[in-house]
Amino acid sequence: TLEAELRILRSRDHDDAASLENMVRQVEDNLSRAVKRAETAEMKAAKLKQEVKLLTLEVNELRGASGPIDRSRDHRLASELRAAVSSAEHSLRQMLSGVDTLR
Repeated sequence: TLEAELRILRSRDHDDAASLENMVRQVEDNLSRAVKRAETAEMKAAKLKQEVKLLTLEVNELRGASGPIDRSRDHRLASELRAAVSSAEHSLRQMLSGVDTLR
């Protein structure tokens, strides 16, 4: 009868409405979680950008402190060091020779 069909239609309508409400709640929950993840990611990105800035400043300071590479100065210092080592070696040999003589 018409009344039975009406009850069936109302029941289906009620079920459909409940399903839609459930879906809307799920979408809202998913959206809320996505917003939280995005906020967390933005905070991490901001922290990482700040860390990059600090590290860049530190690198620039270290580069400035060491100065530009001066190869001729490095070669001169290496040559002077070799000469000092050679002189020290010669002096040690003379001392050892003197020790042998004293024995």
